[in-house]
Amino acid sequence: MTLNQAQVGCDFQIQVLTGPGCDRLRDLGFCEQIQLRKLTGGRNLICSMCGTRLAISRELAEQVLVKAAV
Repeated sequence: MTLNQAQVGCDFQIQVLTGPGCDRLRDLGFCEQIQLRKLTGGRNLICSMCGTRLAISRELAEQVLVKAAV
């Protein structure tokens, strides 16, 4: 599922970054195998990752494929 489809308040592990925004996402610290928590949905998504909160657009979030963290 994409980060847009993920439920708010749950922990996820990034599986794959796809699309034209991959380089930008990696610059922000999003990379495969990193765990994150989706804090809010809406026009911009806020995620907590490695002790930092990041806001990304729905367009970029659509390029992040995640699975539920174990």
